[in-house]
Amino acid sequence: MIPYEQRSFYNTTSETGDTLKDYKEKARSQDMDVLKTFRTLDRSTLLTPELVLKLLQQSQPKRYANCPCTSIRRSFSNLSNAELIERSGHMVKGNYGRRVNCYKLSQ
Repeated sequence: MIPYEQRSFYNTTSETGDTLKDYKEKARSQDMDVLKTFRTLDRSTLLTPELVLKLLQQSQPKRYANCPCTSIRRSFSNLSNAELIERSGHMVKGNYGRRVNCYKLSQ
C-alpha cells in the first residue's frame, strides 16, 4: 500500500477545488495500478515504464488508451521514492532507441 503522505500528483498547473481533488485521486489510483502490475507478475520480472504502460493499455484499454508514458514514469518515481519498487541495475532499449532502467519489486 502507498503511504497516504506519499504525494502522487504534482500540481504544476495550479489546479484547485474539485479538479485538483480529481487529479490527485487519478494519480494515486494510477500508482496503485502500476504497483498491482508488478505484484501480479513473478517477483523476478523486470519492468520498464513503457512495458507497464503497454500492459495497462491491454488490461484497462479505456483508462489507459491515451495515457502518456511520462505519467507512468511519474508513478515509477513515486513508487521508488516510497521504496516499493527499485531499479534492478539492468537496462534495455526503450521505445525511442535509448536505454531505460528496469525496475523490480523491492525486497
